[in-house]
Amino acid sequence: MAHLQSLNIIETSHISPSNGIVPSTSLPLTFFDAPWLTLPLGESLFFFSYQNSTEHFLKDYLPNLKQSLSVTLQHFFPYAGKLITPPRPDPPYLRYNDGQDSLLFTVAESLGTDFNLLITDSPKDIKVLHDFLPKLPPPHVSPEGTQTRPVMVIQVTTFPGRGICIGNTSTHVAGDGVTFTHFMKYWMSLTKSIDKDPSTLLLPSPPIHSCRNNIKDPGQVTAGHLERFWSQNSGKHGSHATPENMGDNQYRNSGQALEFKQMNIHSWEAFDKGQDMHMQAAPSQAELLYKNFKVAKDKLKTQTKDTIMEKYGNASTEDEIPMELLLGQSERQVEYDRAGRIIKGQEVILPKSKYEEDVLANNHTSVWGSWWKDHQWGYRCCQQTIRNSYCTGSAGIEAAEASLDLMKANIARKEACEGSPKKVEEKRMAAWGTDVPEDLELNEEALANALKKEDERKREEKDERKRKYNVKYTNDVTPEEMEAYRMKRVHHEDPMKDFL
Repeated sequence: MAHLQSLNIIETSHISPSNGIVPSTSLPLTFFDAPWLTLPLGESLFFFSYQNSTEHFLKDYLPNLKQSLSVTLQHFFPYAGKLITPPRPDPPYLRYNDGQDSLLFTVAESLGTDFNLLITDSPKDIKVLHDFLPKLPPPHVSPEGTQTRPVMVIQVTTFPGRGICIGNTSTHVAGDGVTFTHFMKYWMSLTKSIDKDPSTLLLPSPPIHSCRNNIKDPGQVTAGHLERFWSQNSGKHGSHATPENMGDNQYRNSGQALEFKQMNIHSWEAFDKGQDMHMQAAPSQAELLYKNFKVAKDKLKTQTKDTIMEKYGNASTEDEIPMELLLGQSERQVEYDRAGRIIKGQEVILPKSKYEEDVLANNHTSVWGSWWKDHQWGYRCCQQTIRNSYCTGSAGIEAAEASLDLMKANIARKEACEGSPKKVEEKRMAAWGTDVPEDLELNEEALANALKKEDERKREEKDERKRKYNVKYTNDVTPEEMEAYRMKRVHHEDPMKDFL
């Protein structure tokens, strides 16, 4: 009993139709079959509930499963045959030899795998399903170069007390998805009724394959697919090599899948930018626009490359420097004394600033930045702080000093003439204060007029009609007006303020 990770291989057998029922047959490939030569293998898993133990399955259920599969292969015998790939230019074909060819059938038992996790619709790691898929054996290569490979393999895995899983790996050349679905349904239907009286089973007649010769190919479609198959199959031991699991986070970076992905991304980005481009609504238009985009992109890239090479040159096309020049003598000997001073050899290299030095501007006799005063740089020769100015020499220095002295004298004379500032008279009355004087005397008539004006002002504030624009400006506020305002204003601490 072999061990494969958490899987026990119980037995491996070969299932074929009963001898003499299906004659040996060779089926040529039509243009309906040739496109599948270059495509990957088809893999499928079917899960069934089975509450019994593995021993019960091997004793009671497995014989019926094998017998029904043998009967099913009588009507789907290409699945038990071989795919023959002769050397070029002979085309591949399907062959079944009665009594020689059979289908590889494996029975295994799963240890530790959760069956309920496998049958749920929740996301799961695809690696947990790899053990339940059988591996198609590699092709056998004859000395003449003819490759012979099985078309289908089946693996039945039991989960004790839980269920069973039927895994299948096959090539699409022998049948498409509809054909494989009919194969599985017919097999399962026979498995349920195989224990009944065989005379009661309604078995259809074997299929007729002679009509395949009636399928014509005037456009030579098959030749194009065969040419692509031979170019991909050259130097390999067989087609449809089953890829090994390379682990997680693998990225497909070849084939048409990457091109299709890039076209979808370009379509989304173009649609977001306002371009009328949609992969689902108009796929042909989207593909054409994507091709035009790639052509324009390559053209722009070529123009950019040519511009750079034209400006800076292309080192790959230039003449190579002789090796003797590259390996020439480039050492420099320097001799020092005990104090570290250079006696003989290379001179001391002084660092230079990135700015120009010792450059005299206009008619100045000193460089810019040779004089500093009041946080400003200038020229030492004339003490000017304007960089593009002309040099005035000592005369300019004397004129600047005289102008400064004159300005200081004018400021001193102005301060002496002004004297002490006048005190600003207080125009505000005591009525603006917060405290009311005790000896304040109010004019009753003026207070009544002020209260009347205050009432009119409040009514104007509540009136929604347009008010007249009357402005009477005065600097003085009379005590009567201030008292009227204090009497009419609302005190927030007054509990009766909302009823006024």
